[in-house]
Amino acid sequence: MEFPTFPEFRGYILDLTRREYAGWAATDDRFYELLAELRRDREEGARKWDEQNRKWDQHQAEQREEFKRIHEEIMAQAQRLIVISPMIDARARQVAERLGIETYGDSLEVQAL
Repeated sequence: MEFPTFPEFRGYILDLTRREYAGWAATDDRFYELLAELRRDREEGARKWDEQNRKWDQHQAEQREEFKRIHEEIMAQAQRLIVISPMIDARARQVAERLGIETYGDSLEVQAL
């Protein structure tokens, strides 16, 4: 077998690869299709992320309202507000006094409820 000249060899390789592989137009189109698909996926992900954030914000707002309701319900029933701690700072003691909160350094100091 004789070694073909450069133009013949080039033609042979091009014919061979055309049968086995997609041409430039097909691969170029596929590349842009993949880019478009990636863009759509990114936009979908961003939309889902925003939706989850809205749901989370709503959930937190509901939790705050529920906590506030329970707190107000408990405070309405409370006859005494008490803090028991061996380490109450002097400034905290002043604030507690202003708010009508009793402070004790030990539970044994608390008078009968």
